[in-house]
Amino acid sequence: MKINVSPLYHSAKVIQPFFAQQHHGVFVNISSISAARPRPHLVWYAGSKGAVSAITKGLAAEFASVGVRCNAICPVVAETGMVASVLGGEDTVEGRAGLTKGIPLGRFATPRDIGNAACFLASDEASFITGIDMPVDGGRALQ
Repeated sequence: MKINVSPLYHSAKVIQPFFAQQHHGVFVNISSISAARPRPHLVWYAGSKGAVSAITKGLAAEFASVGVRCNAICPVVAETGMVASVLGGEDTVEGRAGLTKGIPLGRFATPRDIGNAACFLASDEASFITGIDMPVDGGRALQ
């Protein structure tokens, strides 16, 4: 909660007044596909990411009247330093194969995948999108 939820509170408290004054702003939070599709042994992680998704929707409803949008990206496991912890402490070929089996597109997300989603959600092209959880999960949420 300290890592995944507290920063949202502090960001909203500090940045939202500035956004409200200019009647424009975008928060793009990082949730996880685990919020909607929890996995064994990741209960507390999934719970904290579920909180990110709920907070995003609540802030979207609260801030919309002043022109501020809030959305969340929900990645599947990504090629980051967290792979070992997701796999229970050790990054192995077998562990990766087990996770990849549950991703229809057959690979982990990349930082670029998540960055592209963030750029879209922050862009004018997404100006009428608020309060969503955008899966960037290679189809994991389909299963």
